[in-house]
Amino acid sequence: LVWDEAQILQGKDIDFHRKDLHESIEKGDYPAWELGLQILREDQEFDFDFDLLDPTKIWPEDEVPVKVVGKMTLNRNVDNVFDEIEQVAFHPGHDVPGIDFSNDPLLHGSLFSYTATQNSRLAGPNFN
Repeated sequence: LVWDEAQILQGKDIDFHRKDLHESIEKGDYPAWELGLQILREDQEFDFDFDLLDPTKIWPEDEVPVKVVGKMTLNRNVDNVFDEIEQVAFHPGHDVPGIDFSNDPLLHGSLFSYTATQNSRLAGPNFN
């Protein structure tokens, strides 16, 4: 491909969204998102006409309302990309006391695979 064709295929600026986010934060126009949860008691597991653990199903909000529990605001840009982005390792197994894991097979697979992936991706002198 010639350079002009390659730019058309990949887009003129493939980092547009990243630059827009960085510039918005720099200007003080902080992006924010609400965190909402749909919570059921264990005894409600069979109250629905579908399998709650079926990842192709959406829980109806009129039956299981979303409870907003927090808000995330990005209020600063990173100072060190390596430390603050490249070395980030989230894990679904780092749970909050009082919240237990469901029998969701995708979640159980994630509990294993996140650790394996992070060991592979981050293994070395910086992995702790």
